[in-house]
Amino acid sequence: MHMCKIELAKRKAHSERRKKMKKAMVLVAVIGLILVCSVAVYAGAEKIVLVPTTIAATFEDGIHANASGFMVINETPKGATDIVIQIQVKDAAPQYEYVVKSGGVVRGTFTTNKIGNGGGHVNLPPDAPALGGTAVNVCAPDASNTKLLRAYF
Repeated sequence: MHMCKIELAKRKAHSERRKKMKKAMVLVAVIGLILVCSVAVYAGAEKIVLVPTTIAATFEDGIHANASGFMVINETPKGATDIVIQIQVKDAAPQYEYVVKSGGVVRGTFTTNKIGNGGGHVNLPPDAPALGGTAVNVCAPDASNTKLLRAYF
């Protein structure tokens, strides 16, 4: 009789441990699913190629003809302050100040080094027209605002 009580107590303890383990595994699975979903919704940065405009080859005697580059766009989660754009160019005009525009508004400037490489960081406010085919233009700084490189996102 004494042996049966001990055996029943062991089985009960084992059963309780299994229940706790099962609950812990379900909790881990739910947390994992939430993390996967949040990564899918806020996938992070997107790299987009900047392409020369047709006028870049002839504007200012063609000093921008070989310019190329890319931008990395990182849309922050809903309710956050902005969309972050990192721009990099190479083989552009040396020691030249470029203007970055989006939605017809100057968003920032950057200057290339002596071999024509450079980059800049731009924050778009949440109300800026930033998604669904909006252009980001890298322009000449003069009054013409000539678009030299462009990307859509």
